[in-house]
Amino acid sequence: MTLARVRGATHLSHPLEVSSVGTRLTPRQPMRSRSSFSIDVSHALRSLRRAPRHAVGTVLTLACGCGAALPLIAAARAGLAWHPPLEQPPFGRIDGGGAGGWTGLLRNPAELRLDGERAMMIVLLAAGLLVLAATCVNAGALVLTRASARRHERALRAALGAGPERLLAQGVAEGAALALAGCLLGLALGMGALRLLQSTWPAARALLAGAPDAGAVAIALGFPAAVVLLFTLAPARNSGRGDLHAHLTVGERATPGPYDAWVRRVLTVAQFTASMGLLIGAGVLVRGSMPNSRTASPGFDPHDTLTLRLETPAALQRRPLERAAALGAAVSAVRALPGVRAAALGSPDAWLNLGPVDDVTTFCRECWLGMIATPVLHGATRTLVVSEGWFATLGAPLLSGRELEPGDAGTRVVVVNEAFAARLFPGGEPLGKRMALLPHGPRYTVVGIVGDISPRGTGTPMTPAPAIYLPADRHPPSTAGLAVRAARGDPRALAPAVEAAVRGAIPGVRLSEVMTMEERLAWYDAPLRWFAAVLAAVAAAALLLSSGGVYAVVSYGVARRTREIGVRMALGARVRQVVRHVLGGGLRLARTGTILGALLGFGVAQTLSMRFRGIPLFDAPTWVLVPAALAAVTLFASWIPARRAARVDPMAALRGD
Repeated sequence: MTLARVRGATHLSHPLEVSSVGTRLTPRQPMRSRSSFSIDVSHALRSLRRAPRHAVGTVLTLACGCGAALPLIAAARAGLAWHPPLEQPPFGRIDGGGAGGWTGLLRNPAELRLDGERAMMIVLLAAGLLVLAATCVNAGALVLTRASARRHERALRAALGAGPERLLAQGVAEGAALALAGCLLGLALGMGALRLLQSTWPAARALLAGAPDAGAVAIALGFPAAVVLLFTLAPARNSGRGDLHAHLTVGERATPGPYDAWVRRVLTVAQFTASMGLLIGAGVLVRGSMPNSRTASPGFDPHDTLTLRLETPAALQRRPLERAAALGAAVSAVRALPGVRAAALGSPDAWLNLGPVDDVTTFCRECWLGMIATPVLHGATRTLVVSEGWFATLGAPLLSGRELEPGDAGTRVVVVNEAFAARLFPGGEPLGKRMALLPHGPRYTVVGIVGDISPRGTGTPMTPAPAIYLPADRHPPSTAGLAVRAARGDPRALAPAVEAAVRGAIPGVRLSEVMTMEERLAWYDAPLRWFAAVLAAVAAAALLLSSGGVYAVVSYGVARRTREIGVRMALGARVRQVVRHVLGGGLRLARTGTILGALLGFGVAQTLSMRFRGIPLFDAPTWVLVPAALAAVTLFASWIPARRAARVDPMAALRGD
C-alpha cells in the first residue's frame, strides 16, 4: 500500500510501503539526493509549538542563565584587566634607613584595596562560570528529556522513510531556534544587569567601566548554545539506528531503560551539586557582610568624629621640615575651633590600621632585646605615622606607657600595638626596650602600647596586624588623614570651619573625602557589601534555575515510570506506597547531591574565608537552609508527578500508547 501523506510526517517526499506483517513497518528505500540535508525552519517551529512547555522552559533557562553569567564574566574580565596608576608610600623614605629602608614588595592601602577588589573579581568569574555550568546542565537536561520523550516519534519518522540527514536537519533547526531565542533574550538581560552592576559599584568606577568584551559574550552565550545544539543533534543523529520495531511497539510511556535512568540521575545530582556550592558560597558571604556578624568595634570610638584627607602642595613635597611645621600649624588651627574636642593627623588610613606592609617581612626583621636578637615570627608589620594626641582623638585605648608627644621629634621613639607586643616580645614587657627596624638600622625605644585597631575593607586580614607608630613631627607625611572629634552635636557641622582652618594654615592644600568616621567605616565595607548583594542575587538566580531544572528532570523521570506505577497499582500497591517509593528515589538523589555539594561548598567557603575578613567558614543557618531548600525542591518535584501517576487507571497505564 502506498501512502501519499502520513500524519506527523508531512514533509516526507518519497512513497512508502507499509507491511502489515505483525506490527512492523517496512519503508521503501528512501531516495538519496544532495539536497536531502535541508533545514525547514517552519516545520521546526511547528514542532516546538506542539511542546510549548519544553520550548518556553528551555528558552527561559538559557535567558536566565546567560543573563546572570554575562555580567559576572564581563565585570570580572574588566576588573582583572584594569591597571590603575600605583600610588607611592604616603610618607616617603624615612631618614636613617628606618621604616623607609624597605627592600621588599610594599603594599600601600590603595594597593591592598585593589588586591581585595581583584580577589572579588576572581570570585565573580568563578561564580559566573558556575552559573554557566548550571545553565548548561539544566538546558541539556531539558533538551534530553524532550528528546527521550520524542523517541517514538523519531522512530516512526525513520520507519516512514525519513533519512538520517533529514532528521539531523530537523534537530539543527529546532536546536538553533531554541539557542537563538534564549541567547538573544539572555544578552538583553545580561546587558541590563551589567549596567546595574556598573552603576552600583561603590569603588573606582573605571574598574568596571565599558561594554563587555567579545570574549565574555562568547563564553556566556557560546557554551549554552553549543550544549543545546549538541544535545539536540545527538538523539537526532541516532534516530535511524537500532531496532525501530522495539521503539514503535513499546511506545512513549514505557519504563526507561538503565541508561536513561542513569543519565537522569547524573543530571539531577549535577544540578544539585552546582547549585549547592554556589548557594553556600553566597550564603556565607552574605552572612559575613551583615553588620551583626562583623567586628563589633573597630578598636576605637567612631562616633562624633569628622575625617578628611589632605594632600600638601608640591612646594612642600621635598621639604620635610617645612611640611612638618605646616601640618602642625593646621592641627593647631583646627584644635582652636569652637566645638572641637580634639584633633590629630596621621598617614592615610592609619585610623584603620592600614599602612605600608612588606610581604616578605623586611620591616622589623629583628627586634633587639638589649644585645640579644629575637627573630620575627611569621607575619607583616605595618608602619604608620601619627601626630601627638592621635589615639586620644580616636578614642583608642592606651594599654601602657604614653602616647607620642611634641618633644619626640628629636628622639627615636615608637608606639606599638598589642599585636606587635605579643608577637615580637612574647612573655616580656616591651616598654623601654630598644628595637631596630632593620638588623643594622638605628635603635628605637618603645614608649607606649595601644589597643589593636581592626583593619577594614577589602584585601585586609581578619586579625589585626602588628603595627608601629612613628611621630609625624619627625616623619611628616605628604598625604595625611585628619581626624576631628566634636565636643557636641553633629560632626558634619564642623566641616566648613575645619576646611577653612586647614586651607588657611597650608595654602594650596587639596582636601577630599570629607565624611564622618561612621561613614568612612561603611565606605570601606561598601565593596564587600556590594559583592555580597551580587552573590545573593546570583544565588537567587541559581536557586531558580536549579529548582526549575531539578523539577523538570525529576518530574519527567517519574512521568516516564507511569507504566511501572500502573503495574504496581495493578498488583495491589496503594497510593501511599507508590508515593513513598517515588519520594525515596528523590531523597536518594538529594542525599548524593548533598554530599557532593557540601564538598564543593566547603571549598568555596574556605576560599572566601581565607581571602576576606569576617567571612565564616561554617555558618549554621547557611549550611542547614541550603541543603534543606534544595532537598525540598527535589521532593516537591517528585511528589506532584507521583501523585498524578498514582491516580491513573492501572489498565490505562498498562495499555501504554
